[in-house]
Amino acid sequence: MTIFNWGRNFELGHVSHYPEEWAQVQQLVSNQTCRVIGGAHSFWYPDCSIPTNISLAELPIHMEVDSLTMKIRVEGNPTLGTLAIWADQQGLALPYLPSSLNFSLAGALQTWTHGSGIQAASLGAQVTDIEMITPTGPLSSSGNGISPDVLLGTVGTIGVVKSVELQLEKQFLVKQTMYREIDFNDVIARPELFRNLGYSVSVFLDVRNGRTKGVLVKDKETGHLSTSAHDSSQADGISREGFFPGGSSASNHSTFSDGLQLSHLSLPHFVHGCLPEPGSELQVETFFSVPSARIFLQALCSIDSRFLEIISTVEIRYSGGDNILLGGSQGDSVVCIHLALRPRYQDLPEFLSLLTSMTIANQGRPHLGKLFGYSDISDWLRFFPRFSEYLELKKELDPKERLPRLG
Repeated sequence: MTIFNWGRNFELGHVSHYPEEWAQVQQLVSNQTCRVIGGAHSFWYPDCSIPTNISLAELPIHMEVDSLTMKIRVEGNPTLGTLAIWADQQGLALPYLPSSLNFSLAGALQTWTHGSGIQAASLGAQVTDIEMITPTGPLSSSGNGISPDVLLGTVGTIGVVKSVELQLEKQFLVKQTMYREIDFNDVIARPELFRNLGYSVSVFLDVRNGRTKGVLVKDKETGHLSTSAHDSSQADGISREGFFPGGSSASNHSTFSDGLQLSHLSLPHFVHGCLPEPGSELQVETFFSVPSARIFLQALCSIDSRFLEIISTVEIRYSGGDNILLGGSQGDSVVCIHLALRPRYQDLPEFLSLLTSMTIANQGRPHLGKLFGYSDISDWLRFFPRFSEYLELKKELDPKERLPRLG
């Protein structure tokens, strides 16, 4: 059966192998050109011509926590939902999570999946050790004296994640507040105004109508909601009413004196948003400095109206800096501009080309798990200061290019 990615914009061919042991993975990546498929949630792949796909779905999953150091060792490729609930049952939590828990852990680490807040770095920033299967053999950051961040954010092009050690913290609740009636022009002119409102901040815009849908702010609270009613299938599932902005399960409503409409909702730390139907949208996300984000947003609002029809939502997020090799921040805090696109418009290819030009003109950096149009080696070198380091690592660990190559 032919498989597609979640966005249905890439045909990935057939899954050729379902290894049940890591020795089989080693044999496969050492001896043939192949690509590893996790949850297939990425909107972009380095090379879709590779005929051999390897699924990690049949490999065993093992999780072990050290309660003293609050670190967890995870072997295999669970979804973030499975991992988050298991950690919660130990009284612990991942500091930051993306908007959906359907993503696989390995895929999230290799595509620089991140939280949304000026203090929130990527999930990879919590990795204290990583073990990989590379075409030249097993490799661990601790055993080989390598910083974990060097092996992360490389989109499965230098090896397969076998196990990781992650730093956790004590479990917490999330108080979720949706601010309404924010002035659209204020957001466009000063997107940085909102980044310090909470632990996690997302600003939703409708650029077609020049309106702000709201500002979603999450804050940590002490306490615990039992996970006894939540199994991993629920955490990974699609139907969670009220977890979208302004959802119906908000526990109370109030209005500030300045007229901002609020809704409040306290949730376990691991219950976040959910995915739309597969193939219903495409996603683009680019990372900017604050001045560049302002210019990009202003340009986006002034593009041809036929292109605006392609955009369903613009979300402004924030991310703290980390040192992941091909991460979006490259050490600095960034403004993340995320676009949800309607996939079946005939002007979509032209719009994506325009979007790429606008991004390059404003020194944007692409999210490698989302759709983007960079292909020239000079773009990679310009936007990822450590890209030459990646090329050297690729040459060392995969000299025969058994796995796809970036750039």
